[in-house]
Amino acid sequence: MDFLGLGLSNHDFDEKDKNIIIDYIKEIKSVINKKQYDNDTASIILPFENEFVTNSSKLVKKLKDANSFFLVGIGGSNLGTMAIHSALAKQFDNSNSKKNIYFADTLDPNKIAQINNIFINELKAGKKVVLNVISKSGSTTETIAIFSILEDSMKKYANYNYKDYVVITTDNDSKLEKFAKENEYSILNIPKKVGGRFSVFSNVSLFPLEFMGINTKKILEGAKDAVNDSLNKSMVKNDAFKSAMYHKYFYEKKKIEIVNMFLFYTAFEDIGKWFRQLLAESCAKEFNNNNKKVNTNITPMVSIGTTDLHSMAQLFLGGKNDKLHIFLNVLKNNDSLKTRNKGLNNVSDGIFPNSLNDIYLNIFDGVKSAFIKRKIGMYEIKLDCADEYSVGYLMQFFMVMTMFLGKIMNINTFDQPNVEEYKIETKKIMKND
Repeated sequence: MDFLGLGLSNHDFDEKDKNIIIDYIKEIKSVINKKQYDNDTASIILPFENEFVTNSSKLVKKLKDANSFFLVGIGGSNLGTMAIHSALAKQFDNSNSKKNIYFADTLDPNKIAQINNIFINELKAGKKVVLNVISKSGSTTETIAIFSILEDSMKKYANYNYKDYVVITTDNDSKLEKFAKENEYSILNIPKKVGGRFSVFSNVSLFPLEFMGINTKKILEGAKDAVNDSLNKSMVKNDAFKSAMYHKYFYEKKKIEIVNMFLFYTAFEDIGKWFRQLLAESCAKEFNNNNKKVNTNITPMVSIGTTDLHSMAQLFLGGKNDKLHIFLNVLKNNDSLKTRNKGLNNVSDGIFPNSLNDIYLNIFDGVKSAFIKRKIGMYEIKLDCADEYSVGYLMQFFMVMTMFLGKIMNINTFDQPNVEEYKIETKKIMKND
């Protein structure tokens, strides 16, 4: 990882923060060794856990004759799965396998009507479909509403024992788990202390990804190595620690609140959206400090290169220098496309290399150079390739970095109390209707 832009070095990092993270690392190691699932950092155990991937694999084998997978969930219940699937699936093909997956992740009536029509048509055609409903709390309004519609369609149109193909993923003892038991649906549990945005390596994502033929064991191998690197490397070589310190430095010293994930690999767009939730829900908090209300306001956004160079570059380079950019790229891309047309080469001032990928990488380097000249804060993450191991490593790295950032900023990284406010108001309105 390269930290570019303002030349921030390890010497700029607070010694007190280093010691905080050293102590925090000791605590996290203990959580892993003792499998303390009652600890807030319990998600860190998941890459080392065999139980969940085994449960998912067994259930996938049981449902191997199904053609399609319908995932009903929102936020942390689906973003991680969507991120990994889109990162690893073929760009213009629904999946590497012959199976299809559909994400019912919004209450938008138009989209849900479309998904329900696909669902019904699959059932009418005699195809078997998996309906996986994911809600950690077991009472998410949007999720339960969508589930009620698809469950009704399944009861009406399935010409087989549909109950075998309904899977409920939720907390132990939730209302949804009770409902699943009453209706003889399969159940996959989520550890109580593993929040939705940290749940990607639990059955929340392992089950649907396994169904789609993605090698979840390789994903977990990458995640495990990311944990080990973040907990065992010295502070000087610890990228998760340095990245967290970089974010804190820009937020507190430079008053930069916006974090732009600038993705130069389009299949990673959903990873950017997953990271957006991870950072926003973990590090944007309201709390009291010496009887004074304080808000942290770290605001993540997602940009796609090279597309957004033609819509956002003017803002990034000519607007206010109020953003920290994370440049993310994959080095090994499709190198088969050549630019041999000499006439068009001349139209572009004759600067074309032979390979489209070479142009792509040159533009990436050109953007970095322009940012550096303007002293815009940024750091760069380069992956050799976009395989299961790399994606698992990357996502676990971001989770550890976020945990470190919350710790040194004295934020509770694992709660999201203000999210409940709209839910409370919505339920009041629905009760009065």
